[in-house]
Amino acid sequence: MLVGAPALAMITLRWPRRTALLAFLGVFIAAHVVAALTPGYSVLFGTRVVGAFVYAGFWAVAATTALRLSTGALLVIFGYLGALLARTTGMRRAGFPWCSPCTALAR
Repeated sequence: MLVGAPALAMITLRWPRRTALLAFLGVFIAAHVVAALTPGYSVLFGTRVVGAFVYAGFWAVAATTALRLSTGALLVIFGYLGALLARTTGMRRAGFPWCSPCTALAR
């Protein structure tokens, strides 16, 4: 995903956002259908790599589209970042102290 998101975002930079999102979604669905029907491990592994690659591209385009459409999207993203930090550090019940500073950054 670290390689897929920037690479696919740059490749689809000139595409209409809707076309890029639908293309990523179509490849993602096709990869999972092939993965569900394959008898071999090598094909399964390949479809998982392709699926992860297009998932990253979908997220890159979808996140930038959401930020352009909504002013509150940044607030939501930083709120989730705070929740992620709380869970990562083992502070599951203390999510508020992490969410508040991250949400304040968005304002």
